[in-house]
Amino acid sequence: MPIPADSRQPMDAETLLPLRDRTREGLRRIRRLRKYQPRGSFTPTEIAAVDALLEIDRALGELLANARPGADAA
Repeated sequence: MPIPADSRQPMDAETLLPLRDRTREGLRRIRRLRKYQPRGSFTPTEIAAVDALLEIDRALGELLANARPGADAA
């Protein structure tokens, strides 16, 4: 997946959708892995990873909403 040479350029939905799909697949994988592990709390590393994926998913949702045709250019 190509990354724009100038990171200040707005990303279009064609670039953002695969990123969101990969993020959501990561979240699904975490849920599956945790399902078969013994009961217990998440490790600090797991908490940080899940928090990061959730934040990325939220940010990508906002970017996609802005990248859709007809979105306000405010």
